[in-house]
Amino acid sequence: MGRRVVGEVREGVFYKRLRASHFLRTPPAIAFDVSTLREAERAGACYVEITDLESGRVYWAAISTIWERGFPVNRGHGEQWGLALGKWGHKGESLAEQLPLFGRGGQ
Repeated sequence: MGRRVVGEVREGVFYKRLRASHFLRTPPAIAFDVSTLREAERAGACYVEITDLESGRVYWAAISTIWERGFPVNRGHGEQWGLALGKWGHKGESLAEQLPLFGRGGQ
């Protein structure tokens, strides 16, 4: 059985491209399959960067923030975990541009 690639991990960041029209509407949030987040962590990711394919806007958060400040989602698509849009960084800069602010610039 083939597996669908949903993103990639590079230098501690899980990169994923989504359409905002597929974000949760109530509450406004971005949700992931729990297994996807766990796999990203096993591959060395500490952060997630989401690019909205519709607007080009970039959202980023630490995976620890997603687990700690997020919530379970069960809407018939398997076990998921969501993080409200207001809890994501999204200043129009990519996470790579923000990492030096978190003390991870040399990694």
